[in-house]
Amino acid sequence: MNEEAGFVAALAANPSDQTAALVFADWLDERGDPRGPMMRVPDIRGWMHPTYENPLPKLAAAIVSGKGVSEASKRLARIGEASVPVLVPLLTHDTPIVRLRAAKALRILGPKAAAAVPALTEIVKGTGTANAAVRREAVALLGVLRAKSGAQGEIAKGLDSEHAAERLAAVEALVKLRTQTAGAALCKALADPTEEVRRAAAIHLRYTAGPAMTFAVAPLRKALGDPATGVAAPAVIALGKIGPKAAAAVPDLLRLLPGATGEQRMALIEA
Repeated sequence: MNEEAGFVAALAANPSDQTAALVFADWLDERGDPRGPMMRVPDIRGWMHPTYENPLPKLAAAIVSGKGVSEASKRLARIGEASVPVLVPLLTHDTPIVRLRAAKALRILGPKAAAAVPALTEIVKGTGTANAAVRREAVALLGVLRAKSGAQGEIAKGLDSEHAAERLAAVEALVKLRTQTAGAALCKALADPTEEVRRAAAIHLRYTAGPAMTFAVAPLRKALGDPATGVAAPAVIALGKIGPKAAAAVPDLLRLLPGATGEQRMALIEA
């Protein structure tokens, strides 16, 4: 029996032996084996029993089967960047629910999923109802990753989706990019047919608007006439933050004052 086999046999016989697990982890570290850090985490080590091989294939299998998928997703997130190569192929799995589970698992990884940006960008390019939920997850994660290169234009295309949930996800992702192109896309969302999307865009512009955003003046002026207070009030504040360069909106703001509600009046005063 070789040395590794001896460790495995001992742990297979007594999985709760923390000392043996840590000694084995040190042994693996000394040999540059990626299992070393995994052996130190009891919740991950449980997925390695009884052979104590790399748990990634077993965790990926749980994503596919759906058995223990929530726990598997958390363990993959704990493992970190090394999980990305086993999750990315599942984004194009034949079964829609598997694609969605993989996307959700990557989203839990957050910034550690940076290596998945090219695959996520390809997903966002897609169309059709079957993959809509996966696209929403991909768009959200790209926003978290602030994947500006290449992905930004694809995220903005989400504003043209027939699904309001996808358009809303695009708005939420675009604001995280913090670029002028993203700001222009948010202005486009001010004219969305769904109030929730318009409101989200207006609220984000309220917090991100500044003197350099002169391109936002015209769409914000139009938003002042939105029947939803949740759209018009943030638009007022956004124009105020643009400052003197939004002077063209002054007549519109003054027209709003006489019939303004309490919230609108406060917004006008702030502007």
